[in-house]
Amino acid sequence: MNGLARSLATAIGVLAAAASAGGHDFWISASKFRPVKGEPVDLTLLFGVEYEGTHVPRSNVRIEKFVILGPGGVEPIPGEFKADPAGRVTPASDGTYVVAYRSKRQSIELEAKKFEAYLKEEGLERVSEARVARKETDKAGREVFSRCAKTILSVGAVSKEGHDRVAGMRLEIVPETNPYTAAAGDDLAFRVVFEEKPLEGGLVVARSRSEPKHTVTARTDAKGRVTLKLDRAGEWMLKCVHMVPAPAETAMDWESLWASVTFDLAA
Repeated sequence: MNGLARSLATAIGVLAAAASAGGHDFWISASKFRPVKGEPVDLTLLFGVEYEGTHVPRSNVRIEKFVILGPGGVEPIPGEFKADPAGRVTPASDGTYVVAYRSKRQSIELEAKKFEAYLKEEGLERVSEARVARKETDKAGREVFSRCAKTILSVGAVSKEGHDRVAGMRLEIVPETNPYTAAAGDDLAFRVVFEEKPLEGGLVVARSRSEPKHTVTARTDAKGRVTLKLDRAGEWMLKCVHMVPAPAETAMDWESLWASVTFDLAA
């Protein structure tokens, strides 16, 4: 196996291991959430639990989309294979920017008990019920999964616009309240969209980096909306996992999509 193939296999193995553990989050960490115009911002991809993350080096063959949406439009985020941080952006003007990362599908198989525990942890009881109805509870969980991660940056003077830009990913958490005009203790509204439609009943989990074991959770309503009182200052990560029957061409049973969004909340 040559060096390129070995590095690629390692990157894929790392991500597969994260999925097999169940409950591992995937997020983008920005070196600065509130940079000034012209200041470089490093973007690190991580997976882990309770904000303890392992770095995921860039693998261009696994990237479906890696872009930044800002006042000037949408631009790709370039980078070299195995780069860590996976990307760097230098906002050219003031405003709110949305960084969006979407991975290609990967497959994984979990033994039945681990799969059921993972479904329970991520609020996917609907899938467990479907497996009961089909008498598949003792069957291994065979799925394909992909990541849909975002981070929100506020450059220069705080703008009231841009936080709710939609990046067009299959599963996406969209802030309806601008986190940069809010503060700790405020109620913040979010919308979860699956394939351009509201996702009802999705479990949204918000975790504070300053107190990683502290979470705020709620289910989305019929319009895909959820309101959360975020009571800590600093970085927050919101996540939502959705699972549907896998397309026939994947030769798997289920497809899961993991969405996250990170941002900084003022005191």
